[in-house]
Amino acid sequence: MDISGTTRLIGIIGYPITHSFSTIIHNHAFRRTGLDLCYVPFEVRREDTGQAVKGLAALGVLGVNVTVPHKESVIPFIDSLDESARTAGAVNTIIFRDGTTRGMNTDVDGFINAWDEDVREPHEGAHVAIIGTGGSARAVYHALCRRKVKRITLLSRKRERAEALHSHFSSVHRSVEREISIISEDRSVVGDFSDCAAIVNCTPLGMVKYQHQVPLRLPAGLSRSCVLFDLVYNPLETQFMKDGKALGLRVFNGLGMLLHQGAMSFREWTSREFPMNDVRQHLQGYLSEYFQEKTDKERKEMK
Repeated sequence: MDISGTTRLIGIIGYPITHSFSTIIHNHAFRRTGLDLCYVPFEVRREDTGQAVKGLAALGVLGVNVTVPHKESVIPFIDSLDESARTAGAVNTIIFRDGTTRGMNTDVDGFINAWDEDVREPHEGAHVAIIGTGGSARAVYHALCRRKVKRITLLSRKRERAEALHSHFSSVHRSVEREISIISEDRSVVGDFSDCAAIVNCTPLGMVKYQHQVPLRLPAGLSRSCVLFDLVYNPLETQFMKDGKALGLRVFNGLGMLLHQGAMSFREWTSREFPMNDVRQHLQGYLSEYFQEKTDKERKEMK
């Protein structure tokens, strides 16, 4: 990619940020569509969120994605929110235009589109469990309610966080039944999950930095039809997914959601159509080499 005096920046803010594959996705999309844009990562600590948003706007950056841990804390520094961001109470995409900032949440439809493409199971009338209470959990919660699930169980180590999340959506999605199960110190949980259609991990546990940790020890009595959906995509198969496979469950990672939410952000920033098939093929090739190199390195270190 050639950088010139006319090149504009788009990026992603988070902490940590090195795990993200968004740079691979968007820079390839820019090349394929002939856009003079460059996508870069910005590592931003939580306490610097406000200054970062103001600085990016002042520098003429066109927009950014927002990832852990800023999806909720970034909201006070944004001028306006779209419906999904406002309802979810979380932002994953910011657009800088004409001196104003607009926040969106493309995670909501990104999750729905990825589910429809990968899992192909209906949500309506189902019981779904969500692990976590952060910004990603808010997006998934809103998506599930839009898909008319019957019951949502929040799995969290902090009851007050789970209660606050249920309360946030109670006035918007009144018909959904709400439950809370507390995750203990050993990451086990007590309760009857025999009718649970899916468990969605919305925490960072399992990604590269925490890859040997699991967000939850799978409860006993899960139906073989239960689906595990892990929003983590680096590594491609987390320990949570491996545990599910050992029980004969269908498991999915967050790569599809990454692509679909990224496609929506791309369209908002550029007013151009996202080259999905081309980007997907490029990403698959990149990941094949990336994880092979990582495996080879680990094998050498073990010798």
